[in-house]
Amino acid sequence: MMKQLLTVSAIFEFVVGIGLMVMPAAVTPLLLGYTIQEPAVIIICGVTGAALMTLALACWLLRNGGTQAKLMVWAMLCYNLLAGLVLVYGALGLKLSGMGMWPAIIAHIGLAAWCMLAALKK
Repeated sequence: MMKQLLTVSAIFEFVVGIGLMVMPAAVTPLLLGYTIQEPAVIIICGVTGAALMTLALACWLLRNGGTQAKLMVWAMLCYNLLAGLVLVYGALGLKLSGMGMWPAIIAHIGLAAWCMLAALKK
């Protein structure tokens, strides 16, 4: 269960991370519903993409189990819960409405639930 979770997380975060780094102007309309053009926002997207790719690398390297893998699952649980909450705030509080917003919310909440199951499994 843990290996599959960390493998799926690695792939998911890598794809989103590379997208934010390489083509933020294409990714942000899908997620947020508007195109970014401000240089500062493009840089923030790039740094966010780099962070996601770092999470992907850690998930990939730790996917074969052990104590570190369990710690990574706990870290990913925190990340997915927080990311899901930020996206829900974006959708409901800020009225952002890209076609990928709710799928991203569902993905993060689903991954958080999967992390919880994997973390609590003996």
